[in-house]
Amino acid sequence: MVHSSATSVFAARRASALMLLLPGLAVGAAQIQLDTTVGTVLDPAVCATASAIAVEAGTQVQFCYTVTNTGSQLLRYHDLSDSFGPVLVNQTLELAPGESTRATARRVIFSAVVNPATWSSRASLPYAVATSAQPGGPAYAFVDIAATGTPLSLFDDAEFNVALPFLFSFNGVVSDQLRVANNGAVLFGVTQGDADYENLALPAPAIGNALLPFWDDLSDQAGNVYYEVRGAAPQRKAIIQWHQRPHFEDPPPASPNGVTFQVILSEEDGSIVFQYADVDFGNAAWNNGASATVGLSFGPVAVPFAFNQPVVGSGLAIRFTPITPDQAVSTDAAAVVAQSPKMTLNAQRVDFGLLPGQAAQKTLTIGNVGDASFSWNLSETVSAATPVTPPGHRSPVLARAVRDVPEKERRHPLQCRWRGAPTRSSPTLSICAAAISCRSTWPRPR
Repeated sequence: MVHSSATSVFAARRASALMLLLPGLAVGAAQIQLDTTVGTVLDPAVCATASAIAVEAGTQVQFCYTVTNTGSQLLRYHDLSDSFGPVLVNQTLELAPGESTRATARRVIFSAVVNPATWSSRASLPYAVATSAQPGGPAYAFVDIAATGTPLSLFDDAEFNVALPFLFSFNGVVSDQLRVANNGAVLFGVTQGDADYENLALPAPAIGNALLPFWDDLSDQAGNVYYEVRGAAPQRKAIIQWHQRPHFEDPPPASPNGVTFQVILSEEDGSIVFQYADVDFGNAAWNNGASATVGLSFGPVAVPFAFNQPVVGSGLAIRFTPITPDQAVSTDAAAVVAQSPKMTLNAQRVDFGLLPGQAAQKTLTIGNVGDASFSWNLSETVSAATPVTPPGHRSPVLARAVRDVPEKERRHPLQCRWRGAPTRSSPTLSICAAAISCRSTWPRPR
């Protein structure tokens, strides 16, 4: 059993590492080596050197994951998971050939555990970006659906859920659910959430997986947002079009002009195309994306195109084509043995029944058959005496004696002492004997 605490830490510090080539092992374009260690020093800046340790059950330990780029390619995006769950997800860090970085995670160990971890690193995100202004880029071919599409009639800052007639893969997430936002965004694979009127720079973890053709503060005072699917399977295209939407202004009215742009999702090849028919609001502070975010969001990472820059002109097309990035993967494990003491006693309790003036001694044997040490102590609980007739006396005489004894003495009629010292055991059996003696504190009857 392991209790995980929220202590995953990504060490941004990198150290130069010597790349070793073993006989018969060639270094590919992307290659990494993961080393996993574990220790009891809970400091992200300190990595233990052991791959296996033994601790007492209930101890918090720190696993350290050190990865080295042993290939020849710059690696930028990293994921790490161990047997307890994700440690890093799409972590961005440039790791040059020969360099190392690390992550740590703390766990509370209650039983023996072997913890395998897998680190994967990629040189790029799984989309290539090209524009119609580049050689070999997509052709601008705006597909106007204002007359044929389904109007979503979105209010200001509102969203509408759309179910595609086909499954679409977005950075490995497969879904048919789109949540279209009036503010120029499409949230992917969800039916809740919103694109706030205040756009953010990418990456923007708060917005999650999203297609952002023109994330800005758009108004509902003119135009509409339309949705339509064209073509036949397996070559269908889903089109979402923001048509003549003005920019919000407070106080009203909104911008004098509205903008028109669209997103096209291709069932055939998984590509995503943004097309811009008109991005002139009639205000230079907003025109051409001067106040908009453009790109793809995958939560903690993104493929950004522009943020508050007037670089998205009318007649522009941007295509995001899915690719298989060069990826390196390495796995390693560390183990922790959880040790626990196990106490044995020759008796669960020791009872004394003494008459006035009598004394007795008994022996309590304490053993440890576990694999961890423990400290012990001995305490007493003295119960009220049960009247008995001592030799040479009648019962009424004892009854008077009990009544004449102060209340405190009647509740604690015995004084007990034990002789012996607490022991700490080794991982083998240990025994300690404590001699316990008691003497009656009742006064002798007169």
